[in-house]
Amino acid sequence: MGDNKMYRIFRETLTDCDDESYVTYGILCDETGKLISDVTMNRARIEKFVDLINDNELDPVHLADVVEDFLAELQ
Repeated sequence: MGDNKMYRIFRETLTDCDDESYVTYGILCDETGKLISDVTMNRARIEKFVDLINDNELDPVHLADVVEDFLAELQ
């Protein structure tokens, strides 16, 4: 597989319904500029996931579905 990384992690601080701040991580697709925000608060878990989708050169059209599957596995 190629060395180009299409997907990156980004960190953000959000506020929940109780007005409490929390740090969470999302995914940015460099090719399309699409962001998927607030995927998980577990940095190690999202790093593994983003490495996997980069290693497999996931087509951006499938990103939302693959993230949905990733989140379903966390439950």
